[in-house]
Amino acid sequence: MADTNVNTLDVANFGPNLKRFRLENELTHERFAELLGVSSRVVYDWEDGFKYPRFQRAVEIANVLKVSLDSILRTA
Repeated sequence: MADTNVNTLDVANFGPNLKRFRLENELTHERFAELLGVSSRVVYDWEDGFKYPRFQRAVEIANVLKVSLDSILRTA
């Protein structure tokens, strides 16, 4: 069943795209996590699809990576 909470995302492509943009910005897991105020374990979990950020955090991620939120969610 789909989560209908408005604070969550449809994240089918989120993890792979997050990793791609993080690497394009030459950010380690640790540095990226530091910029967001989360643990590096959380970044690993996002990239591997084990966990997903809430909407506001996803907006912060897009800002740190200097990309649109749409670009993180679209099919590569």
